[in-house]
Amino acid sequence: MTIKNQEEPRERMFDPSKFPVGDAATHLVTAAVALVQSREKRQRARRGADKARFAAAVSALVLDLAYWRRSFPDGWLYVSMTKADYTPATRRAPFLTEAFPDLVHMMRKARLLQVRMGTRGVMGEGRLTTIRAGKALRILIDEADLGYGAFGRDATLQGDPLVLRSVKNKGVAEDLPIPETEQADALRSEVLTINEWLNAAEIGWGTSNGEAYGGLDTGFRFMRRHFTGSLDGCGRLNGGFWQAMGKESRLGSLMIDGDLIAELDYGQIGLRIAYSRVGAQPPSGDLYSIPGLEEHRERVKHLINALLARSALPTRFPQGMRDWFPNWRFRDVYERIKARHEAITPLFGSSFYLTEQRVESEILIACIHRMRELGLHGLPIHDCLLVAMDCAPQVKEIMETAAYEALGVHVPVEIHVHEGFQHYLDAVLAPDVESLPPVGTVTAVGTDEPASNNTIGTLSVPHEKGA
Repeated sequence: MTIKNQEEPRERMFDPSKFPVGDAATHLVTAAVALVQSREKRQRARRGADKARFAAAVSALVLDLAYWRRSFPDGWLYVSMTKADYTPATRRAPFLTEAFPDLVHMMRKARLLQVRMGTRGVMGEGRLTTIRAGKALRILIDEADLGYGAFGRDATLQGDPLVLRSVKNKGVAEDLPIPETEQADALRSEVLTINEWLNAAEIGWGTSNGEAYGGLDTGFRFMRRHFTGSLDGCGRLNGGFWQAMGKESRLGSLMIDGDLIAELDYGQIGLRIAYSRVGAQPPSGDLYSIPGLEEHRERVKHLINALLARSALPTRFPQGMRDWFPNWRFRDVYERIKARHEAITPLFGSSFYLTEQRVESEILIACIHRMRELGLHGLPIHDCLLVAMDCAPQVKEIMETAAYEALGVHVPVEIHVHEGFQHYLDAVLAPDVESLPPVGTVTAVGTDEPASNNTIGTLSVPHEKGA
């Protein structure tokens, strides 16, 4: 069975970290290895370490192709066919040796792979070779009908958790090498520790009428920290299946450690960081509500962020924003924003957005470390955390304390739950179990036991997926 998440074929780099979990995945790998060997013309069979490396390379390749076929049936994987990328100093996994390009060609001849050869790009942009399952492998994969639980991941083979890109030039950013410094080593170690914490959490889907929401792989939790310009710019954590979900889908379907979730996010933290930088207190009330522009509140928010992100103060609306403010001149809108936020106007046009995002990410990571110490789990999304509902008040206090320690100003944290569960959040914040009406149950996927909620005692929670 395949699950098609979008119409356009997707492409990504081959991930060698997967290993089989369960009989079906193991049998798929065994069958693929046998097919490859049947097409070989070898005088002597492989033995010992050579045999193990060969089987491991076929296994990783077949499983990642099977995984990608489940997610994107028409998708392709990038692979390098340059043997220099598989020397001991450069290889991404111990079994990806200089023989890997030959293995790709061999599997193509066995109809296990379709291959689109890359180009060097002498007179233009080059392109890596891409592969996807061939006819014979597609038959094996579809017969195996693997669920996401059949794919294990070796955390040591998931690549560098640090990503460094240049500042965009005409809308384009380039990948930059990670410097070999103590700072990079410390940052890398920290992200790997966070990934271990994420992998330890029990993540599942709530069910409704016995039907599970299972369209995404809850095992995809490897996060990378993305920096811009240098290791001091930005630094947000990206990756993880939950970041690809819409807010209502997350709140209505996800469970952490057997409990329904709440989303905790900082209120207007970007502007509060800016005020902290200039040593001023932000004005009271909604910081994005500008007198005379109240009806454009969300658009004003994007414009202010654009002003903080620009390297020079614009004299007109940024691209795509002109139609947002009909009958307004840029200068008139800017003057109203300036009147409301006089103290931070020196930061407009100063590329402060990268600094703001770095501070924001450091605050959230401080929260994660505190949660780790307390044995709490959560899923980070830039300036917010998804946590089990019953520990939301405790995490709220952690987040507000971390922000105050970093900025010296109070940053309120808001708690959001699915609209159907608001009265249960109220019970968590001010328990009064006897006043709650009798309800049905929410079942954790793969078990007949009702999901737990320690704060509201033995109450089970009704759950309507997508409500």
